[in-house]
Amino acid sequence: MIFFILTIFTIYGGVHVYAFLKAKSVLAFGPLTGVALASFMLLMVFSLFLIRSLESHEYELPARVLSYVAYFWMAMLFLFFCGSLVFDSITLFTHTAGWITRSDISSYLVPVKAAFFISLAWHSRSAHMAILRRRTSV
Repeated sequence: MIFFILTIFTIYGGVHVYAFLKAKSVLAFGPLTGVALASFMLLMVFSLFLIRSLESHEYELPARVLSYVAYFWMAMLFLFFCGSLVFDSITLFTHTAGWITRSDISSYLVPVKAAFFISLAWHSRSAHMAILRRRTSV
């Protein structure tokens, strides 16, 4: 059981670190914004266990509110992570092809800022569509 929990923390925490470093490299925010974002991300990592603790102590409303925020964040982070991995894979493939052919094919690369904002827009669009589907099905 402890191995499972450590694995979940490692993977979920690693995805948070990846997203934080991507955001920091593109947005170049200051230390105050970095601390605020890192604190929020740390809260989201531990929210899974905090939700369970709130439920076991019968704090249903705070547990429900936190679970909506945490699970929505988890979905958005997952979509952003998948989109970013696509662009990072394209970048790796392009660099490898340039190295193999010994030519400069950097003009085929998607700029880092563009890749970040496309991934961000992709996950925002997916969330918007999910909300619309939920509203029409109710």
